[in-house]
Amino acid sequence: MVRGWFGLPLKEYIEKEARRYIHIPEYPPQLILIIGPCRSGTTALSNTFARLGILSDMQPRKSIGRAIEEGDHIPIWNIKESGVLVSKETLGPKTESEYFNPIESLIELGYPPEKINLLAIAREPIATYSSCKRMWGEVEVASIERAYVETLETALKSQSLGIGTTFYVHEATKDNDSQVVLTNLFRRFNLAFDRRAVDWTNGPVFGEEGSNIVFYDNPPDKFINGVKKAEGYGFNNSGTQLDFRFGQDLAKTKVFDIYNFFMSSCEKDLGISIK
Repeated sequence: MVRGWFGLPLKEYIEKEARRYIHIPEYPPQLILIIGPCRSGTTALSNTFARLGILSDMQPRKSIGRAIEEGDHIPIWNIKESGVLVSKETLGPKTESEYFNPIESLIELGYPPEKINLLAIAREPIATYSSCKRMWGEVEVASIERAYVETLETALKSQSLGIGTTFYVHEATKDNDSQVVLTNLFRRFNLAFDRRAVDWTNGPVFGEEGSNIVFYDNPPDKFINGVKKAEGYGFNNSGTQLDFRFGQDLAKTKVFDIYNFFMSSCEKDLGISIK
């Protein structure tokens, strides 16, 4: 077992240390926390909220954890006292700091559970794995499985704490109109749909000034170019060469069962049908 400082297991040490860099205001905002495996569509989904004028923090907890593990400058997550705040986190695909439960950190630090809404997302596993391989080269199947398992565990933990929890899959907009999907999704957070959420042809480009996107690290262009160049929100597998041979390896894991659970839960939560 890899250990961190003071003899603690590395994961436990990172979790303990990371809390020092999360600052919760006296009056915390209503938080919509998006979480999912890497390459599952979290960035595009968070941008739909940003397009409504809602501040969207890009993986603050993950950035803190990675900086601790790598010995880099550690960013501080100063949570803004806004009315509604979106924060998106991804799990995986490789190092220990990339696997965590963001709900636990916030609750331990005193964030009111009634002010948190969890939006847990998954993507069809072959597409997720193919996209990860395209971005990082060698990625272990076990690492992909861990991301799915821990995303599900976070969602179930959220539900057990009485936190509003919504399940979502990237493929929701493959079989349904994006406006219908987002209208039903936003309704769960008491937000009204606005055409700007699906039409990105006007206004600031993702990540640029005025886009309501806040980074806590410096992601390479290849990770965000797809969202920056997109003209709107919808199902998108472009740029990902699906390798169905991966399905043989993935079939030995829990990922398809977890994805199917997410898909059926998404249908129920949003009142839609996904083929």
